[in-house]
Amino acid sequence: MLMQSLKEGVLSAILLLLAASGQSAQTTSSTEDPLLLSSHRPCGSQNQHFCLNGGTCIYPQDTTKPFCICTSGFSGNRCHYDRKVDTMFSQSHIAAEHLISLSCGAALLIFILLFITYCVVRTRCRKSEKQMESAPTEVTV
Repeated sequence: MLMQSLKEGVLSAILLLLAASGQSAQTTSSTEDPLLLSSHRPCGSQNQHFCLNGGTCIYPQDTTKPFCICTSGFSGNRCHYDRKVDTMFSQSHIAAEHLISLSCGAALLIFILLFITYCVVRTRCRKSEKQMESAPTEVTV
């Protein structure tokens, strides 16, 4: 129930953003991507191979610059990025970030432990110095 209402909320937000940008969309209850309606015209033969990996070339409303609508699994302004490769890269990037943060945390913990050890040893040395100064000295006559 919560997932359904969350899904509907996200869908409403997407529709609102499309409406604000001057585009219109038709949605279905499945997980298909929104379909653009009459806010574009198809590319001519000069840009027939502009989009890669099965993307559809269009001219968005009132522009002469081509734009690609990518098939699932691809992204980028010419549908040239494979999302699977991007996912693998981002996962390795996240793993590297975790390794760096764990290393920094371990180094900080070691530094704190060394500082505490230094303070404890220094305090004990001062106490033993005071005890040695206050100890009675034997005077032999």
